[in-house]
Amino acid sequence: MRRILRKELYLSRIHSCDEQRFSLLWPLYESAFPSHERRSLLAQLRAMRDPQFHCMALHMRRDIVGLLWYWDCAQFTYIEHLATFPSMRGKGLGSMALQHLARRKRRIILEAEPPASEMNKRRIAFYKRCGFHLNTVRYTHRGYAKRACPHDLVIMTTPEPCESKVYEQFKTYVQDRVLTYIDAP
Repeated sequence: MRRILRKELYLSRIHSCDEQRFSLLWPLYESAFPSHERRSLLAQLRAMRDPQFHCMALHMRRDIVGLLWYWDCAQFTYIEHLATFPSMRGKGLGSMALQHLARRKRRIILEAEPPASEMNKRRIAFYKRCGFHLNTVRYTHRGYAKRACPHDLVIMTTPEPCESKVYEQFKTYVQDRVLTYIDAP
């Protein structure tokens, strides 16, 4: 299934780790996210079987330019990973992908690293330009790797800040659904 975002950018869903599109995106995933923020290949394969998980490839013309991996549940959409290849950064592709999800008129939640470094501050500023709100709730993510240490993240939401009820639903969803697809410690 293709979802046209603009003339030159579209998304397509990947259903299996065996697909060529996935094999092109896996190295991007491994290089764009630290080990504690990503699954093993085996855990990713299991997650891709979940109907709420959307493993989307971003395309520009005939080229794959990035990935957008998210979860859809009844209350919100949770963006787990968004990345473009280094040569494609700064072209507005991430913004277009986020606009696509925002057009669905659903609450969107994502996690970001706290603004402790310049890179993290720039990433948060990017999400703010895309309409996300930086929430003040404290959030600790246990990580995806076998021996990952829990780490603090910030929660960003659109179209509005997150109320405590939605935040509690989000924490429960991540714990009970998303993090069931990791390697056991």
